[in-house]
Amino acid sequence: MLPRKYALAVALLFTILVWVNYQFFYVHQNSRESAIVARVIDGDTFVLQDGRTVRLANINTPEKGEKGYVEAKNFVRGLENKSVELEVLGSDKYGRVIARVYAPEYLNLELIKLGLAKKFLVQSSEARVFDEAEREAINLGKGIWEKSELFGCVEMGVNAKDEIVEIEVLCNTSALGEVWLSDESRKRFKLGLAGVIRVLVHSANGISNSSDVFLGARQNIWNDDRDTAYLFDNASRIIAFYSYGYTS
Repeated sequence: MLPRKYALAVALLFTILVWVNYQFFYVHQNSRESAIVARVIDGDTFVLQDGRTVRLANINTPEKGEKGYVEAKNFVRGLENKSVELEVLGSDKYGRVIARVYAPEYLNLELIKLGLAKKFLVQSSEARVFDEAEREAINLGKGIWEKSELFGCVEMGVNAKDEIVEIEVLCNTSALGEVWLSDESRKRFKLGLAGVIRVLVHSANGISNSSDVFLGARQNIWNDDRDTAYLFDNASRIIAFYSYGYTS
């Protein structure tokens, strides 16, 4: 017979193993709920038959009037009057349910893979997979990621702490003209890069010159933990992008 202290230790270990098994298998398997999609609002938002509004986690799809809006909405509209599974993560300030949705594929990630959405406020546990999926969609020119003829001619870097984006032009600088700098949210800033070889773009106020551009933003643009800088031409075609914080 085991000494009393060892018997207690074994009993405690057994209890812990049972609890872990319950949490990771029973609870996880039952964390999804089934629901029927009644109406699609846009590519990342829809209403359930029970009246709740669901906002897809980890992504942003184009707004009405933006490139890719119709394609993203129509893709998700295929789920109307069908059953999906939800993993509810919480709710936002508008009262919408924030969720992972399976139909049966992981819808949130599928929209990224098809180039119908940008990653946005990605959960830490999913950061790498969403970044890799978006990177592949961009490199393949899928969906909203139509490539500019200048794709590959610009290198970017982001210093989130100092709120500075470094842009270096490697090709014919006169072809750039006006471009748009964007983060993962819907912030967009127009830049004039004609004739520029290297420029630092500051979020703060200041006097712009040939090597430094000041956006005069009222608040920080770049997230400290992770974010992505995108550069588009006037036709909303991607020129360059730079992600940080996704591979740590």
